[in-house]
Amino acid sequence: MWTEQLFAAPASSQSPLIAAVVTGLFGLFGGGALVALLRVNVDRHKIVVQAAQGAVIVQSGVIDDLTDELARVKADGEQCRREVHELRRLVKHLEAEVEGTTT
Repeated sequence: MWTEQLFAAPASSQSPLIAAVVTGLFGLFGGGALVALLRVNVDRHKIVVQAAQGAVIVQSGVIDDLTDELARVKADGEQCRREVHELRRLVKHLEAEVEGTTT
């Protein structure tokens, strides 16, 4: 195979090949484009960190909203318990009145 021949060649004959590959990359991408390609890896980590910070901010807001909603639901639940207690008291009172008039 050509790869075996390429890697089996002495180091002195590989250096022109390496120079040709590097020159081809510069020709293909240009110097600025090659630097930009190398910079992508550095910027990728920065983007991930910024995205994570944004996610934390969003989650903090969601947690605050859920805490407020939980407090509202607890208050509604307590109001419902008071109303049920009052209705039970009224039902007992009405039952007592009905039994008093029928007996």
